[in-house]
Amino acid sequence: MGLTLEMLVPENSFSRKLEKQMDFDWLIGQVKPYFPDAQDRTAAPVWALCLIVLEHLEPYGLRCADKDKPLLVSIYENWRDNSAYMWLLQAVPGDIPAYKALSDFGDIPAFEDVFYPAADKLPPDVLRGLLAHILTNCADSRIASEYPDQPLYYMNRLSKEEQAAEVERLACGYAEQFYQETAAYRDLADQL
Repeated sequence: MGLTLEMLVPENSFSRKLEKQMDFDWLIGQVKPYFPDAQDRTAAPVWALCLIVLEHLEPYGLRCADKDKPLLVSIYENWRDNSAYMWLLQAVPGDIPAYKALSDFGDIPAFEDVFYPAADKLPPDVLRGLLAHILTNCADSRIASEYPDQPLYYMNRLSKEEQAAEVERLACGYAEQFYQETAAYRDLADQL
């Protein structure tokens, strides 16, 4: 039996915990009005949602090589170097033969192919609702983070009412930051 990408992802990785909370069928149904071609979890808006959630819930796992770039760019760039992220998003870069041999998932698309469509087609209130759904699932399942300033650490100590209010606050903030970072990246790309 050969090595597979599945074998490279530790059972206790955050990506595996997050995957159980993503509710991919529900998410695809929610983005269909904006992305009629979305068929499965490899649809660009679903990837964007996964990466936004990873950006905020697992930031200490990221390398941020360029302080001038938005953090969203860093998590996107980490996708190609992190087996757990590749597994979660069901995509491996075609230019890394060792990974390509493990999977038929296909190439990782360009940053613009993942985030620009989500920013252009998903209304902010829809993105906020999708993020709130994922955050609620994570909080309800009591996924814990090891860092006290992370939402999945401190939200576990809140009452249900406080948790609901915090989920709404975080979802609004994450959605707003997503649109700001995508706009900042577009500005950066236009200057190059």
